[in-house]
Amino acid sequence: MFGGNLHVSMSESFKKHYLEAIINEIRNIRAFVAGYDFNDYANDLKTQYATERAVLNISEAVRNFEKHGRRVDPDFQLKSISTDIEWNKIKGIGNVMRHDYENVTNSRVWAVITDHLDGLEKACTAAL
Repeated sequence: MFGGNLHVSMSESFKKHYLEAIINEIRNIRAFVAGYDFNDYANDLKTQYATERAVLNISEAVRNFEKHGRRVDPDFQLKSISTDIEWNKIKGIGNVMRHDYENVTNSRVWAVITDHLDGLEKACTAAL
């Protein structure tokens, strides 16, 4: 009676939840660093903390997206959202931030901000 429709709605619900969470964190990061260059960022501890937290939240959302995706569909792959995104690196930066935080440098986080957010946001928006 509920079979196919329930699976589709659950699938779309979890997908929407995580994609929107990622997009929201990207928007937060952009708001935090609006008008900043690297030197501004490197000299603003509050912005560094806020940005790092948002990057960590993105990493965690990607991890949970994959985990819940596989619960709904055992064949779910993040690359079904985009093959251009380095999903493992997104998950990996969260591990670095949690466990190897002394190696999280301003230049590394700034590179994430300037080089990777646009592509991730476009992929997530398209998947919605």
